[in-house]
Amino acid sequence: MLIAGEIDAIYSPPRPQRYDSVNGPIVRLFSDIRAVERDYFRRTRCFPPQHLVILRRDIWERDKWIARSLTEAFIRCNDQFAAAQRRFPYVSPWLDIELEETEALMGTDFHPYGFEKNRKAVDIFCRQAHELGIVTRPITAEEYFAEYLAS
Repeated sequence: MLIAGEIDAIYSPPRPQRYDSVNGPIVRLFSDIRAVERDYFRRTRCFPPQHLVILRRDIWERDKWIARSLTEAFIRCNDQFAAAQRRFPYVSPWLDIELEETEALMGTDFHPYGFEKNRKAVDIFCRQAHELGIVTRPITAEEYFAEYLAS
């Protein structure tokens, strides 16, 4: 769709098959993505979440405990992954330096889990959803997550 001009851009963690950073035809929107994302974080104190887990309503209504259990499981996995990175930082020769720079900017919990730790990002998304016409009225973060927060 990018090549055909049907869409202007995508966000996709896996690189599109025709991505080539030098010759295209698909390239990054910003050549120095680190500088752009670091600047955004400095200005907003927010780094947009990279993953989203959605639970079907029928599952939620039948077993409300499952959302909290999934959240706790992801937190434990993230903690183990972060510890493993620090013990074995050799995926890249500069991974340890990259981790140090990231922590200097964003703190040691740069993949925060939970509503309160992600409050700023959720508030921004709520505001943008209204500004872009995705929702017809401003909706607060509490409204979006009311049932989860109440459980």
